[in-house]
Amino acid sequence: MFKPLSSAYSKALTNHLHNAQGLVAIKKGDFFPLFWEAWTQSFNKKDLVLKSFEATGIWPTNAEVILKRFTHSTPEQDSRESSTSVLIGKDWLKIETLVRSQVKDQTNREVKKLHRSLHHIAIQNDLLHAEVQNLTKALTIKKKQQKKSKPLDLQQRKEYHGRAVFYSPRKIREARARAKVVEQEKEKQELQKAHKKAEQALNKVRKIQEQEKKDREKIQKQQEKEKQNTKKPIQTPQKGKRKASKPPAKRQKKQSCVGGAAEAAVKAQGDQPRDPSPVRTTRGGRNIKLPQKFK
Repeated sequence: MFKPLSSAYSKALTNHLHNAQGLVAIKKGDFFPLFWEAWTQSFNKKDLVLKSFEATGIWPTNAEVILKRFTHSTPEQDSRESSTSVLIGKDWLKIETLVRSQVKDQTNREVKKLHRSLHHIAIQNDLLHAEVQNLTKALTIKKKQQKKSKPLDLQQRKEYHGRAVFYSPRKIREARARAKVVEQEKEKQELQKAHKKAEQALNKVRKIQEQEKKDREKIQKQQEKEKQNTKKPIQTPQKGKRKASKPPAKRQKKQSCVGGAAEAAVKAQGDQPRDPSPVRTTRGGRNIKLPQKFK
């Protein structure tokens, strides 16, 4: 109904402008007469109203009239497809037509519930896919924004006062070459730092290995020393009483004499008889007999 109304209003507007030959402008007061003329031409026709209700499936009720406009293939064409093919979420119209072609009783509650469930799942799937696509686009844009552009070193002159400056292609090439050299030097320095760190880590590992080797050698020496101590015989203690040690024999002091007089005196003493040793007694008056070794 709105298409005939639109066409009728456009026709009335064209006639009004043609009659005025474009000399009179359209004002707010001219809108309703033009609209009412188009309304009476379109909505006052009974046959047109009945055909519009029938074309949209409002009366008699027929939902297939609208759904057929969105289906690009017929059920016969769908039957030609392989039975193993899978319909994705975007093909919810094909799923709907397939269910309608297979189920005869469309007025059943369970069938209606199935139609609503399929439609809900298909719409939710489309929304999720759209959200994922938007998120991936946002991530790519964010990654591009994180890459900061480095300005070229064009070596501007000192007398630059904010005016527009034009550089020749040769100066741009030279600036790019300088930027490339700076990047290479930076990469070289980073590489040297990485080599230095690797050498430090290697030296640290070597020191640890040497320390472990020294510790092992020290432990081996201690073990060998313990083995040698265990091999020594254990001295058993002597049984019985310990014998008394004899006192050292008294040595006679030699008397130094001068010449033959000393020798004669020694001989004379040797010829004289020795006096018997005096008898010793105790306080009680008993004689003390000395052992032979003390005489």
